[in-house]
Amino acid sequence: GSGGREHAFVYKFHNDPLVSEVFCSPGNGGTSLIANNISLDLNNHNEIIKFVQDNNIDLTVVGPENPLADGIVDSFKKYHLTIFGPDAFCAKLESSKVFARDIMSEYNIPHPKYYACKNKKEAIEAKNILGLPIVLKADGLAAGKGVIICNTQFEFEDGLNHMYEKNTFGEASKLVSVEECLVGEELSVFAVCDGENYKVLNTAQ
Repeated sequence: GSGGREHAFVYKFHNDPLVSEVFCSPGNGGTSLIANNISLDLNNHNEIIKFVQDNNIDLTVVGPENPLADGIVDSFKKYHLTIFGPDAFCAKLESSKVFARDIMSEYNIPHPKYYACKNKKEAIEAKNILGLPIVLKADGLAAGKGVIICNTQFEFEDGLNHMYEKNTFGEASKLVSVEECLVGEELSVFAVCDGENYKVLNTAQ
């Protein structure tokens, strides 16, 4: 990755006495001071795997969502290489808003009422049930930009145009989660899980 999240990972690894060398791809100006920035095609799993094998890298940590959704962890597992991150199926919790809502619904995790809508007609029907204010979420990855909060009918109609006609969010809005609007504080709790056990790392707001 190339953002602040990856810079934080690199910084901690750089200062860890158990770590001898750190590579970051593509990295940024900050990571270049404490790691080896490497230009790799993050969409080319074979290229990344070859680099990891050639350089005897013990651990790979994935920062961005796109490679995770694309199954980079699954590719590494085929070669028995150690990598930190969810496989493609689990990454759908981040890469598909509707998948995440469906999981929450299946396991009775509190969440807003929602409807998965393929077109404007279905979205309007959902709005008529849920009322205003309402939230439109592009189902796929949209670089943190795929959410529109609609307080008025005009904002709702404008939001529908962005989702279904202007194609503002590209493939991400082929499916849209139309949701009840919740009001209040937002808090993220981060945990890591190996499939059986979990450990809470921290919180952020």
